[in-house]
Amino acid sequence: MIIRYKNIELESIKHHHIEQIRNWRNLEAIQNKMIYREHITSDEQEIWFENVVSKNKLFFICKIDHEPIGLIYSDNIDWEQKISYNSGIFLVDNTIYGTGYPILISLLFTYCGFNFNISTNIIRVLNDNDNAIRFNKSIGYVLKEEHSVYNIYSLKKNDFYNAISKFPKALKITDTIEFHFEKTETDHFIQKILKKDNINFGPDFKIIFHD
Repeated sequence: MIIRYKNIELESIKHHHIEQIRNWRNLEAIQNKMIYREHITSDEQEIWFENVVSKNKLFFICKIDHEPIGLIYSDNIDWEQKISYNSGIFLVDNTIYGTGYPILISLLFTYCGFNFNISTNIIRVLNDNDNAIRFNKSIGYVLKEEHSVYNIYSLKKNDFYNAISKFPKALKITDTIEFHFEKTETDHFIQKILKKDNINFGPDFKIIFHD
């Protein structure tokens, strides 16, 4: 699956992405924002990739103007209960911060999830990650559980839409979003979900199927 919005692109990860993701993930600046901070080997990355190629996990390379800048994901989706657990994002290009793109990418991913008929997002945020806590609260997340290293936050669909309605226009989804469905097992599964739940994306979305 590929999701495009203006010059932002989210591309489902493929095997040829995993070494780049591993190198990103082993950067000290990225490790320090993660709950798991051990060095990841090539063999461990192969095992990880086998586990994330799943109907219940969505991992996307984030791109700006076709240039890879990071990863966004939800690694545990309960399609029956319509709950996404443990979503996250990391961006490796420090020059992107302050441009609005990190916010737009996060909003795009969350917006698409709720249009996939997800009703609730659950995330874990490190207690010392003040920027992430502040941003997530600004889009409607509320604290659900407190732990020693991280806290758990929850976001309902209506709370998200109410929160982003107050954002400036430059930080809103205002143009057409393209969904490019590819010939993968996960994409076929999601298409079945859309048909089963009679989901109609409406004029904000352009659906493209690749033969």
